[in-house]
This record gives sequence, C-alpha cells and structure tokens, in this order.
Amino acid sequence: MISVSVSVDVPSLEEGIRFYGEAFGFEKVSEPYPGVAVIRADGAQLLLLAKASGTTPCPALRATRHYDRESRKR
Repeated sequence: MISVSVSVDVPSLEEGIRFYGEAFGFEKVSEPYPGVAVIRADGAQLLLLAKASGTTPCPALRATRHYDRESRKR
C-alpha cells in the first residue's frame, strides 16, 4: 500500500481540522507541536501548519499568504 503525506498551510488548526474532516473524512491523530496537527484518512496523511494570512512563505519571496478566494483573482 502506498502512503501519502502532504503539508498544508491553514489559517487556523481548528478551521483546517474541521474543513478536512467534514469534506474528506480526515481525523486528527496528534498535535506534535504548537501550530501543527497531523490528520489521517484512508492511508493519506496531512500535516496542517497554522500560518496566518499575510505572512511570507519564504524570506526570499515578496508574496504573502492569502486564504480568501477574492485575493487570488487580483
């Protein structure tokens, strides 16, 4: 069996856990560090990382995180 693990930035762990649970059946397995949650469903694993909107994903980039759909259309 193939195991898949993906990291996803979310605006808050609670919102991310709720969204992925309701939409895809993921359940929280652990919170190993503050701002980090591991969730699993059917052999897939997501590592949710709480990252606030407006923060920079990489110091070398000028882009910032945006979670609302409207900001992506601009």
